[in-house]
This record gives sequence, structure tokens and C-alpha cells, in this order.
Amino acid sequence: MADALDRLSATARSSIDEINANLSVYTGFRDLFVARAGELYAYGTIGGELRGKLDETLKLKIFDPVPMYRGLYVQLISLFERSVASAIIAHVQRIDKTSTRFSDLPEPFRNQYIRSSGGLLGYYGQGSVDGVSFDFDNLLGGLSASFGDGEKKRLVGEVFTTRLGNVTPDRLIRLFEALSLPEPFSDAFGKLAPIQSWTGTRKAREAANESRKRLSAGIERRNQIVHGAIGEAVIEVSDVEQTGEMVFALLEGLILLIRENEFW
Repeated sequence: MADALDRLSATARSSIDEINANLSVYTGFRDLFVARAGELYAYGTIGGELRGKLDETLKLKIFDPVPMYRGLYVQLISLFERSVASAIIAHVQRIDKTSTRFSDLPEPFRNQYIRSSGGLLGYYGQGSVDGVSFDFDNLLGGLSASFGDGEKKRLVGEVFTTRLGNVTPDRLIRLFEALSLPEPFSDAFGKLAPIQSWTGTRKAREAANESRKRLSAGIERRNQIVHGAIGEAVIEVSDVEQTGEMVFALLEGLILLIRENEFW
């Protein structure tokens, strides 16, 4: 389990670093070749092909970087949501590997698993869930093996994540509760080192409240962008950088909560 979560954390960190690197390259390019073009021309040694390329580069003065920032912002929030889903699936897979029979699992988990599976099977005739491809045969096979209560039980983690939608604080809380995991945005969550370091406070309640507030704002702004309310979603370089910090801190905190719950 730890290995799967370690890989997930490393992948998220790599993706965020790549986005930050792209930002650095772009801002460095504009600072050097666009904002300081007059100084380059003043050297007098620029001519021929090089001068022509600089002339072409200066046309980028009219390029508004905000749409690019918005795209990176949306990418970061989507990364967070995919990472949360992957962490939950990894947790369910661990439950599957470390338990024998379906009846051995805690009753709250069993009940929630059945309810979530039933909700997905309601889409069986459509071949997908809200337009998203889903392997119904895999779920049906897993349910058959699990309900037989033999030693070939098979759990499908996607039953908890396929219809998750926007990973808002309230949905995160409900999701973790369904899996009998510690509550996100509780005082215990606010005591975690990644959360306190990111929010800048060592007061557990303040750190938890601030993390919840920032995630809500991030999800709302992402939704404004993707639904076309771009006038309300002005994005700067700092917004992208801070969102990357948020994504990684929250993901690290949630992974710690999952690791605390290894009683299966």
C-alpha cells in the first residue's frame, strides 16, 4: 500500500514540477526577449537572421498569457482530483489483498460498497456512467465472487470514485467516511505537517479551516474557467504556483490519513 501511495505522490510532484518549469521557461523568455528587446537592439551587433527572429519574437507582445495560466490552473486541479481517485482505488485494492472474505470486512464498508455498486449498475444498459466508460463486467464478476463469500473475493475500487465529480471538501469528507477513513479537514488533519507547513499555521483548527477554504476556492475558480466565466477567473503566475503547492500539500495530507487507517 505504501508503495502505491509513494508512487502516486512522486507522480504528482513530478507533474507539478513540470508545470512550474514550463512557467519559468515562459516568464524567462518574455523577460529576456520581449520585455528587454530594446536593450538587445541597442547592441547593434544583431542583424540578419537573428534580427529577423527577434522581430518575429516581439510579435508576442500582443499575446495574452492568461489563457495559458488558466489552462495550467485547470490541469493542476484535475491532477488533484485524479490523484485522490487513484489513492482511494489503491486503498481499496489493499483491502482486497489483505482480507479473505467479503463478510470479514467491517459492516459499514460492506454496506457502502454494495450501495455504491448498485448506483453504478443503474447505468448498466447505457454502457457508460455519465458518459464515462466503465467496465460493468468487471464489477459484476467482482460482486459475484464477493457475495459467494469465498476466498476469491474481488473488490473494485472504482465503485467509490467513478461518480465522484468535483472533489469538493464536502465530497471528500463523505468519501472518507464511506471508507471508514479519518475525516479530512478535522483537527487531526490540521495537525499534519504538510498541512501546517502549507497553511503557515501550527494551530490545528485554523490549518484545517484554511485548507478547506482554499480547496473550495480552487474548485470554484476551476469551474468558472471550464464553464466559460473567464471574466471572473483572472489567473496570474502566482496563482498557478500557489495552486501547485495546494495540490501537493492536500494530497500528502490525505495520503497520511489513508496510511493511518491500516487496520484491515
